[in-house]
Amino acid sequence: MYKSLLYIAILTATVVASWIGFSVYHGYTTSTISSDESIIITPISPSFDRETIEKIKTKKVIRADLSEQTTETGELNEATVSAQQATGSAQQQL
Repeated sequence: MYKSLLYIAILTATVVASWIGFSVYHGYTTSTISSDESIIITPISPSFDRETIEKIKTKKVIRADLSEQTTETGELNEATVSAQQATGSAQQQL
């Protein structure tokens, strides 16, 4: 009885060790960077252009309401107004 348990334990340990060994070998051989990719990869400079960052922080945010369509003269398009009214009444019915 103990002999068969010892045999199973040794067999399990061998399979697990082999599995780990093959996984490490597979990872080592397949995760390489080609020479073309290594040429493209360049390190990132650790210095920041603080002036540009400050300019970005001071940019104004412009919001536009694109829900209203106007004609060249600045008047609302009648079809747009009626479509908006129909959409509003349909939403109220829901």
